[in-house]
Amino acid sequence: MKKVSILAFLLFLSQCNPTTDSSDELKTNLLFFLNKVSHATVSGKAMKGRISNGKVNVYPTSVTGTCDTSSSLGTTTTDLEGNYEVNFTKTGYPVCVIVTPGTDSKMYDEAQKKDLNWTGSASMTIIVNEPKTARKGVNGTPFARFAASRFQEIAKSNSGRSAIADQLTYANKTTVVQFGLNRSFIRKPELMHDKLTKIDMNTIPDVFSEEINLDDQNNETTSYMTAFLGGMSEKAKEYKGSSEGSADYIEAMLTAISKDLADGKADGKDSSGSTVSIIVGGETKPPPTITEIKTAVLQYAASNPNLGISTTDIQNTTVVDAPVFEQAPPTSTASTTTGTTTATFTIGGTITGLTSTGLALQNNSGDNQTVASGTTSFTFATALASGTTYSVTVSTQPSGQICTVTNGSGIATANVTNVSVSCASINLTGAVTTIAGQVGVSGSADGIGTAATFAGPRGPATDGTNLYICDTVNHTIRKMVLSTGAVTTIAGQVGVSGTANGIGTAATFNQPMSLVLVGTNLFIGDSSNKQIRKMDLSTNEVTTFATSVDYPHGITSDGINIYVATATSTNLVLKIPISTGTVSTLAGNGTYDTIDNATGTLASFAGPLGIATDGTNLYVSENKHTIRKVNIASGAVSTIAGLSGNAGTSDGTGTAARFYTPVSIVLHGTNLYISDFNNNSIRKLDVSTLEVSTLAGLSGTSGSSDGTGTAARFYYPFGITTDGTYLYVADQFNLIVRRIQ
Repeated sequence: MKKVSILAFLLFLSQCNPTTDSSDELKTNLLFFLNKVSHATVSGKAMKGRISNGKVNVYPTSVTGTCDTSSSLGTTTTDLEGNYEVNFTKTGYPVCVIVTPGTDSKMYDEAQKKDLNWTGSASMTIIVNEPKTARKGVNGTPFARFAASRFQEIAKSNSGRSAIADQLTYANKTTVVQFGLNRSFIRKPELMHDKLTKIDMNTIPDVFSEEINLDDQNNETTSYMTAFLGGMSEKAKEYKGSSEGSADYIEAMLTAISKDLADGKADGKDSSGSTVSIIVGGETKPPPTITEIKTAVLQYAASNPNLGISTTDIQNTTVVDAPVFEQAPPTSTASTTTGTTTATFTIGGTITGLTSTGLALQNNSGDNQTVASGTTSFTFATALASGTTYSVTVSTQPSGQICTVTNGSGIATANVTNVSVSCASINLTGAVTTIAGQVGVSGSADGIGTAATFAGPRGPATDGTNLYICDTVNHTIRKMVLSTGAVTTIAGQVGVSGTANGIGTAATFNQPMSLVLVGTNLFIGDSSNKQIRKMDLSTNEVTTFATSVDYPHGITSDGINIYVATATSTNLVLKIPISTGTVSTLAGNGTYDTIDNATGTLASFAGPLGIATDGTNLYVSENKHTIRKVNIASGAVSTIAGLSGNAGTSDGTGTAARFYTPVSIVLHGTNLYISDFNNNSIRKLDVSTLEVSTLAGLSGTSGSSDGTGTAARFYYPFGITTDGTYLYVADQFNLIVRRIQ
C-alpha cells in the first residue's frame, strides 16, 4: 500500500460546490485532469465527478502572476462526459485555466450516482507553464491551487517576467514537499528526504507529476481519497457544531489554507503577517492546522475499516511547515519595452470604526477583499503595473454600519497606502413612512406601493433587494421589490388554508406568522400548521422543513440552525439544524413563567414571541413584557430588559424599562429594535448598555400618521426586520407596511 500525503484529500475538495446546501454534495469527488497544453490548444476531461456544460476559459497571466480575466484567450463548454478542448494563442508565459458553471451545468456525484446542479460561484483554477508541445496530467486540484497562491506571492515581488516560468516551477515543488507528496505518491529512494532540510530542488517532482486514476474503483488511491474527504467532512461538522458538514465551510478552509501557504510557511499567517481566519456562517475561526487535518483523516480511516487503508501509512506521512531548499526562489529582472521599466505596486490603506462583520472592499471591479470586524488596515492581493488606474469601492456594507472611501482612486506610481475607509454605525432618525398597503383596507390585491392591500401583515424579512411579508389572514407570502414598491403574491392561495407543498400558489399555508432568510431559502413559521416550511426563492418551491413545532411565533437563524420561539402554546425556544431539520429544545421547560439565571430546560419563558440572534446569543421578546437573552453554546437564560408581569411605557436601563407585550425583535448593528405591540411604538435597546429608548410612535396612542419619532403613529405593530440600513415594520391593524430611517 503506498503512502498518501494530507494534500490528497484536498484534491477533491476545492471542486465542491460552495454554494449548495446539500451535505451530500460535500462527498462529491470532483477532479479535473487538464491535458495537453500546447502552443495553441488545451484539452482535458472531468473524471469521476465530471462537469457537464461547464464553461472553460483560458486567460493570460499578468506580470505579477495574477489571472487576467479581462482578456480571454479562448473558451468552450465541457460535454456530457466532461471533455473539453480550447484553442488559444500562446502567450509565452504561464496561463490560467478556469472552469466555472455555465448554462445547466451538472456535476456527477459518485456517492449518489446522479448528476447534481453545479451553480453559483463554484470554480476550478490552476496556473500552468506553457509547454513547447503538449503536456498531460495537469490536474486541477487544491494542490495546484496552493502552488498558484505561492507562485503569485513570489511573482508579485519581482518586477519582470524573465524568470516567471521558473518561479511557477519553484512554487509547485515547494507545495510537493510541504505536504509530503514526494514521500507518499512517488516511490523513488532519492526523493525520500528523511530530514527534509536543505533539499535539492532538482530532486523534487513537479506538482503535476502524479497521475491519479479515480475511475478505477479498485485503485488504492481512490480509497485514500474517500478517507481524506471523510476526514474533512468530520472537520466541517466540528466547525459547524452540527451532525453534518457543509461545502461552504470546506471552501472557506481551502481559501484560508491557500492564504496561509502563500509565503511558503504553514504558520497561520498570510504574507503580510496577519492572522488567517475562516469567515463563514457569521463566525470567525482559525483554519485547521495540518496536524488537525491529519488527525481527522486518521480518525475517519480508523472508523471505516472497509476502505482497507493502513492508518500507520497515513500516520507516517511527513509534512513540513516551511521547507528549506538549497536553491533560493528565482528572481526576475525588470522587463523593458522600448526602454521603459515596468514595476508593480500594491493598493491599500487604513480602516477606522469597523465594529461589525460583512464589509467587502473591491478594487477596479475585480479584486475583492472581505474585511473582519476590528480590522484597521488592508492591502489588496493583486498588485498593479506602474501607471495603472485604481479605484477602491465598498462592494458590501457591514451589518448595521455605513462605510465610505476617501482617496480611493488614482494612478499607481508607488505603493498606495493612503486609501481611507471610515465606518460609522447607522443612526436611525425615527422617520416613518408608509411604503405599501392602504390604511384600514383589507384585501389581497397586488400592486405598486399603496395600490396593494393586505389582510394581516406580519413577520417580514428582507435580503436588501426584496421585502418578504407573511400575509397571515390571507394565508399567503407576499414579496415587495424595494426599489419599485411592486407587491406580488409568491406563495399560497388567498383565503385557502392547508398544508400542501408545491410551487408558488400551488402551495398552501395556515396562518404563516414569521420569516427568516438563509441564503436563497425562506424559512416560514406556519403557525396553525405547527410546521416550519422552506421556500426556495429561485423556484418558489415550498416544502415542509420541520414538523411538530407547536405555534412557531418567532423565527431566526445564525446560518447553521433555525431558532424558534413558540409563544404561549409550549413556552419553548427550539433549535433546528438546517442540515437535518431535527427539532430539539434549547431552552425552556414548557411552564408559563419567567425563571432567570438558569440553563436550558431549567429556565422558563412566559410566552416567547419574537427572536433574534447575533450568532452568539439569542434575544427573545416575551409576552410578560420582558426581553430575555439565551447563550446559544450554554443555554444560559437571563432577563436583560423589562420586568416580568409589569407592563408599562418607561424608557430606562435594563429592568427599569417597561414594555407592553413586545411581540417582535430584530438586531440592527449593536441595537435591538422591538415592536412594542400594545404600546403602539418601536423601542430601541442598546445591547452594550441595556439602555432602552423609544424610536418611533407614541405609547398608548394608535394611528397611522407618518412622521418622525413620537409624531408617527402605529396600530399594533407586529413584525420588524432590517436590511442593515432601514427598519421595516408590519403595522398589523393598519394593514400597511412601514419603513423607518
